Parts: sequence; C-alpha cells; structure tokens
Amino acid sequence: AAAASPAAEAAVAVAEAAMATPLSVSILFAENLKNVDSSFSGVSDPYCICTLGGKEVMRTSTRWNELEPIWNDKDSIEWDGTSDLVFEVYDKNKINSDCLLGRASLPASDITWEGTKRELALEATGDSSSKSVLHVRVEIDTVLPNLEPGNPESLDIPFVCLINPRSGSKMGAMILKDAVLMPQLQARFFDIVHVATQPDVFKAFSEQLQAVRLEAEKKTKLQECRPRLICGGGDGTASFAVSCVFRALLTEDGGFSWSGDELQRFFPALVQMPLGTGNDLGGILGWGRSMDPVGHREKTRQWFREAMSHRRPVRALDVWGIQPSCCGKVCMLSGFEEEHPTFKAAGASVPFISLLYFSIGYDAFVAAQVELNRTESRIANFAEYIKAGAKSLVGTRSKIIDLSCLKVEVGQGEDSRQYFPPTDGSGVASDFRTVGFMNINSLAGGLIHAKEPADFSD
Repeated sequence: AAAASPAAEAAVAVAEAAMATPLSVSILFAENLKNVDSSFSGVSDPYCICTLGGKEVMRTSTRWNELEPIWNDKDSIEWDGTSDLVFEVYDKNKINSDCLLGRASLPASDITWEGTKRELALEATGDSSSKSVLHVRVEIDTVLPNLEPGNPESLDIPFVCLINPRSGSKMGAMILKDAVLMPQLQARFFDIVHVATQPDVFKAFSEQLQAVRLEAEKKTKLQECRPRLICGGGDGTASFAVSCVFRALLTEDGGFSWSGDELQRFFPALVQMPLGTGNDLGGILGWGRSMDPVGHREKTRQWFREAMSHRRPVRALDVWGIQPSCCGKVCMLSGFEEEHPTFKAAGASVPFISLLYFSIGYDAFVAAQVELNRTESRIANFAEYIKAGAKSLVGTRSKIIDLSCLKVEVGQGEDSRQYFPPTDGSGVASDFRTVGFMNINSLAGGLIHAKEPADFSD
C-alpha cells in the first residue's frame, strides 16, 4: 500500500492502543458440493463456518439435502487486520462427526475498504473430482459512509472533521480509527487536542482547510457549496473547533488569509456530532442529543450522509467571546484544599470563543468541578454533575460563590448596556447565585431552558 501523506498521518493520530477492525462477512451460497451421504439418506446437509486465527467467528445455518445451498447469512466480526479468513463447508451429521466438504481462504490483502466479493474454490477432500466453489462478500464495517467530497462531479459537500477522541466512551477515537481505513476521507479527520497542541498537526489541519475551500469552488453542479466543519464532542468542543478554524485562517498581521468574499462563501458551517454529555447544540439544531457508533453503525453512517448533504439548510449563528484585560490571568480549577478551591494556569486548548452559553456563578462552578472528575462514560459524567451540584448548593462549597463584586456591561460609551446587576430593581448582585448568557435554547442536557427562545444570530 502507498505510504500515507503527512497530513493523513497527523489527521488520524490517536494515543490509543490499536483496536480491532470490524468486518461485515456475508456467506452467500455454494455450488457443486460433494455428496457424502448414502443413497437412502438423501444428499449432503451443508453449513459453513468462518475461522480467524483458528478460532470460529461465524457459522451459517444448515441447508438440508442441498448440494447448491443458498445461505445469504451475514455477521459482523472483529478482524486483527493481518489474518486470512478461512471458510470451511461441512456436512451436518446427526450421529457421526460432521464431514468436511471443502476449505478456502480469503487473503488479508484482498480485504479493502471498497468491499470484496469473491468466488472461492473449495479445496476438495478425499477422492472427489468435483469443483466446488463458495461465494462470499467481505466489507470493512466502518461507521463512515463511502463519500466523495473531493470529486467535483459528486454532490457530497467538502468537509473537515475535528473530534475529541475521549468523548462518548472513546467513540471519538473509534471514528478517528475508522477514518484510517478510507483513503478518500482519512486526511479530513483530526484529533482536536492534537490540532491545538501539536504544530505539525495544526499545519496539516490548516492545509486541509485550504484544500476544502478549493474543493467547494469546483463543485459546479451546486449553486452554493459551503464546506462543513464536523465537530465530534460536547458543547464546549464546538467553541473549541471554531477557534481552531479562526486560528488557522489568521495571518501574522491580524487579518485573514481568505478574502472577505471567500469568508462569506466558504467559512465552514458547523455540524455538531453529539458525543458529549449534554449535547444541547446538537439537540437544538436537529443533529440529535446522543450517538452510538458501536450499537447503531448504520444510523451513524446515515448521520454522516445527512451532514454532507447539500439539501441540509445553513443558518447564521452568533460567534462571540471574552477578551481578558492586559493584566488579567486565565486560570482553571485544579482541586480543593480543605474545601477551598485551588487553581492552575489554563492550557493552550482553552478558547476565548463562545457559541452557546457563558456563565459565572453556581452552574459554572459545578461545571468546573465536573471537569476535575470527567470520565469516558456519559452516564458517569451525569452523575458527577448531580454530585457537584449538590455539594455546591449546600455545605461549605456553597459559600464560595459570591457575585457581589460582579458587573456585566456590553458595549462602550453611550451604546453600553448594563446587564448585571439588573437595573429594573429586581435585586442587587449579592441576591443572585449565577448570571449567564445563552445563545441557544437550553443547557445542561435540556434541563435548563431559555425564558425566551434564542434567535442564534441577533
């Protein structure tokens, strides 16, 4: 096989142990099987097994009195990527041991992402002169569909994908791994943490972003072709992903490498893959509040097809952020010492861009505590939210929250407007436990809803 490009190698770098490759194996039918039964008991009763490394991984049903059986049996198996698949056809016996009718192998080198359909000659046993054959089909069972975003004649929208590999019980890592198996897609998938922290991966992402724009320009069959930015993770990953795009397009003088017209036409539209805990953005925009690539592989493939469809509408979404002052320090919660919070400097992956919501106070304190104990299980993370919420509502940690010194204004001079403390006489700052801004209709997995529906682009 040809060596992968540096961009492809960077795109699929995952700091996880190699995982088995799922294969979809179909044992279709056999022809001209040997008859080993006596004349008074009919003809052979064949079934077929598939073995991998000497271990049985699949078995068909038995076809009674058939020398040209049709099975059309299909199963999914875990393949190590190097072993041949061995198929053995047996005659089923009720009293004696089952009799081998023939054996054939499918070499590992013949198993490709395009799919393999073969007519295998069965190695005969005994003195049989019959030429028996077995028909099989083997496909690499990826969660990614066979798309052609780089083909100018295809209607598939060009895209680049940023995924948090730890999201969704490591489902993000599984998707990155599956991308390796598809040459036409592998260079489009990136570990988002590596993009933020590793210069070579960031360079590969920047180059792929430019390539995606050029692909969109060549989609002459579409009147408009805005590329897609698929973001796999939780709601916070969405802001993270957009910040990566801005960073990739920034020039040294503070401008953008794309022209104003190119930004207007080709800045990628965000598609949220719901691999996080709350998944409010995915739920509100119609991409779902959860995804299970392991248990629902076909649904996941259909999700990607929809994400790349030119029929899906695109709408504006506000992008806003917070700029620390020149003397400000950016830190994050690192733990507690006798119920007093301790902090550490924020890492390079913390963006200042917000898409969905921003808050100060109780709910932000709860979220910070969850980050300290975040796991790879969505259910366990929900439990952490409940535990942190209870600790922050009552007890010593509840006294940590104090908004009495907080003032929030938007704008400058005559155009400025004070949002907090409220100016309508409803209370002073110390009366409140939290203050926040929402650009979508819900947060906390839909548990908290906006009083007035968000407009997204107001």
